[in-house]
Amino acid sequence: MTVPPVRERASFEVAKRLLCQILNEGLVSGMIETFESEGQYLCLFSNGCVTEKPEKCIRVRLQPSARAGIFMRSGRIVSLVRPEMLQMPVTLVDGPSEWRELRSGALFQFASSLFTEHVEATTLGEIALGLENKKWLELHSSPEPLHLNTPSVMWERALIWGHPTHPFHRLCYAQEGLAPVEPKDLPEFLTPTLAFVSVLREEISLAGPFEESLQPLLAQLEVPPPESADRVIVPCLRLQLPCVFRHFPSAVVVKTVSGCADTQASMRTLTLRPELYFPYHIKLSIACQITSDVRAIRPCQTLGGQLVRKQLHKFFPPDLWWFKEVASVSGSQTAQGDTQENEDKARHIGCILREDLEARANAQNEALIIAGTLAQQPANDPRTHAEIVFGLETVEQKHEWLREYVAGFLRAVLPSLVQYGIGMEAHGQNTLIRVCRQTKRITGFVVRDFEGIKVHVPTLEKLGIKLCMTSPGCTRNLENIWSKIHHAIFQNHLGNLVYALGLDRHDGWTVIRDELTAALKPDMDPRAKELYDFILQDTMPFKCFLTMRMSEHFNDRDERPLPNALLMGSDKWEKILDDHAQRMRKT
Repeated sequence: MTVPPVRERASFEVAKRLLCQILNEGLVSGMIETFESEGQYLCLFSNGCVTEKPEKCIRVRLQPSARAGIFMRSGRIVSLVRPEMLQMPVTLVDGPSEWRELRSGALFQFASSLFTEHVEATTLGEIALGLENKKWLELHSSPEPLHLNTPSVMWERALIWGHPTHPFHRLCYAQEGLAPVEPKDLPEFLTPTLAFVSVLREEISLAGPFEESLQPLLAQLEVPPPESADRVIVPCLRLQLPCVFRHFPSAVVVKTVSGCADTQASMRTLTLRPELYFPYHIKLSIACQITSDVRAIRPCQTLGGQLVRKQLHKFFPPDLWWFKEVASVSGSQTAQGDTQENEDKARHIGCILREDLEARANAQNEALIIAGTLAQQPANDPRTHAEIVFGLETVEQKHEWLREYVAGFLRAVLPSLVQYGIGMEAHGQNTLIRVCRQTKRITGFVVRDFEGIKVHVPTLEKLGIKLCMTSPGCTRNLENIWSKIHHAIFQNHLGNLVYALGLDRHDGWTVIRDELTAALKPDMDPRAKELYDFILQDTMPFKCFLTMRMSEHFNDRDERPLPNALLMGSDKWEKILDDHAQRMRKT
């Protein structure tokens, strides 16, 4: 198998996510076309088209094995189509004219002409611009080979393709107050410069032992102490300083330090260099849209970690590791009123100190590997990291490994959801695996980033458990939690592995169904049965990332029901497709 040049591959990683997303969201229709000399193509066209051969469409070649995983009814695709199913080239067709295109901005502009709903040109232009930011992918064209002795942060850096399906998977779009992010700026996101700022205590809110925990790092880096007791030293990203100065008038930079930290996959959490012996990661605000959100830390987003640290961790399975968020800082503007305006100001100096578990893992001769990296390929190798590190060469080996992985993972994250209504956003970027270096066996899982944790308050109340505080993730809607878990765990995390290993056409979903049954034991617990039935219902809620960006034109529709991929290969699958096709004809 020939690996395309890095520049083309980087472009296509964005393009294939975009093309699948507009189809899966229902913005366009799709069918499969066969050309004798070239094989099969996915053809995307307007929902309003009634002819068998659209005059205006987008064609993208299918992987040879993809056809087995794409299902049609009455000449239209009715199942989920994944980016892994596509390959170059991409051809735009407009009447007699045909031309190849890989630039995602141009692709989206052409695709938007196929939408039946009207969207303002400015909105389309913003989305097209965001899709073009892919330059940083080229920085990974010659990575060092990874193995079980590779430091955890290098596994983080190997997550080069970002979100498995989101078209903005590596968007980095500066918001108002920051200079536009240009290609030359991207290396600073990978190895950033830290700015230590002295700010008046009254302008910030502290939670946990922030100053005491940070002090050893300040001493190592010879950062001057605050000039008076009414001031606090807070670390920031140098790129974020314009926003800090704008919203915190007392802020003064006392020292900048380069070469002391590396970014993790999130591009805003830092691992300090080992020679500094600092036992925490530092999560910092950056006023850039990365993937789908601005990554500045709102005060309310520190509450999930505090809630886990103070109370919820007691309800986690004993063998599940978690990254404790020990302390945080945010702006104090929300103390003057919990308004959107004050939140928007307070978030620009956000900082969370999060426990670094690598020393604990090393003491047990274990590697810590970010889960999302396992499904990705190195820049110059067609195999996934999972295949390389674990020696997976045959379908049988992949089956056995996937079964072990899924069994351990579901045992780690589902019990607290069933018993206590606590849903962890355990997608591939928020989950790490522990691997024994000697045996290469998976020994456990680690979860982090609790701003996305969901808590069903009535479940805890029924058990006589009163929360010591609330966070934005506290809710009384249990199905809302289940929906988010379905997306994060099954569509994103496990689905990504199934497709990356090519097991979608070799009973990979059957493995997941079997292990789900084993983990939940639905026949023995009514609560587990409810969750089991929800996860395996006929349709699954598919996140409409592009539609959400255009929500003012689409009535805030952020999810679309699609045939549940977990049921692929089951006795129900063909009927599910028939029912979905019928619903499509009615809309």
